[in-house]
Amino acid sequence: MENPFLVSPFGDCEALQSIGSDMVEIEKLVEKITKQVLQQVQQNSFDEKKEISKIICYIEEKDEVKYYEEISNFFQKQNMAKRFISSYTQSELEDAKYILIPKLSVSSMAFIATGIKGDLVSNLVLDALILGKQVGVLENGMEYQNHAKTCKRGLYQLYEGYKRKIQDLDIEVGSLNGLFLSKTPKTLIASRANIVLQERVITEKKLKDLDCKDFTVISIPEKSIITPMAKDFIRTHQIQIDKSL
Repeated sequence: MENPFLVSPFGDCEALQSIGSDMVEIEKLVEKITKQVLQQVQQNSFDEKKEISKIICYIEEKDEVKYYEEISNFFQKQNMAKRFISSYTQSELEDAKYILIPKLSVSSMAFIATGIKGDLVSNLVLDALILGKQVGVLENGMEYQNHAKTCKRGLYQLYEGYKRKIQDLDIEVGSLNGLFLSKTPKTLIASRANIVLQERVITEKKLKDLDCKDFTVISIPEKSIITPMAKDFIRTHQIQIDKSL
């Protein structure tokens, strides 16, 4: 009679080989799924990048050095894409979502305020408005304000009137922070108390790069993945996560 307490060593080997084979297959499956998920995340990020990279900034070649570095650094810090132009085509304008004018001369401002296409800047702005695009002007780039201390009161008030008129056309006037950090659209930061991130994968590095420790709420897409180290960062700094996007 066969002793039930005797176990064949060959049987153990076969069982272990079977388990080992199963584990290899599981690892391959996990690796395949992980690769597919990462590919999808990268594709989503690329598609999203294309969607938010529609801020175009008009800079005349003579002003390129003065404005380029400041604006580039600002958008890079906020993880927002932008494109500089010194001329434009109708198709570029149609594809844009926001037109930023860093410098506005008195003549261009007067043309815009009266709806006249008198130079390249006024052409660009009025064409953008006709297409329903949002236009913003840097207040410290408005030429007339450089002469506030010397300009005759009546003339300065005339220029102030032009400024009010372009604002009546729904043209935003302000600083980079005022124009972009107070926005509610999902691609922009809402306020210092609340930051909006569109990344599909939220990493600790991203949170540190954006100095998120000073925010109380981080709004992210519902399907975003938060890495373990990012979760530790969020927990340490007592940040709330809002997945309402």
